[in-house]
Amino acid sequence: MHNKLVNFAFYQTGWLLCVFGAVHGFVILSILFALFFIAMHIRCSSRKLNEVFYVMTVMICGYVIDSLLVMIGLFSYEAMGVDYLAPIWIAALWAMFSVTIGSSMAWMTDKYIAASVLGGIFGPLAYYAAEKIGAVYILTSHSLLTQAMVWAVVMPLLFFSHKKVYENLFLIRQEKIL
Repeated sequence: MHNKLVNFAFYQTGWLLCVFGAVHGFVILSILFALFFIAMHIRCSSRKLNEVFYVMTVMICGYVIDSLLVMIGLFSYEAMGVDYLAPIWIAALWAMFSVTIGSSMAWMTDKYIAASVLGGIFGPLAYYAAEKIGAVYILTSHSLLTQAMVWAVVMPLLFFSHKKVYENLFLIRQEKIL
């Protein structure tokens, strides 16, 4: 997905599908959309192996972060499969979010303070919006503050790690493999 506006629109659509899917019981549709979005992004990527590695890493790390926040009692989700883990649609959100880092949000590359500030503001706002829709339950008065701190750290790390994945990892000639 080379077009940044298309990337942004697909992510927003995916976010809405995941959140409304959790509330209205069409989580599978949201996961299928996420897989389509990610597949199209990787298909257009010049470094497919790097992108697959990055998407998988962000998805797993993000899922672990959200699951830890569930375990410590800050959040709960609609459509949770296991009481102490975030639901699978959260992993889909993280995977879709990862493909915005090098595309629609690429303007923040190397702007770590801006990424931190904007992450600290918009990360919790996304959870607040999801709560208003009914997909997330904010369980304590300090849950959103904790989310702000988490996102203020996570956002610059996402940009830093994306840059490093593309600079240093899989230095093999991918065009011969794929």
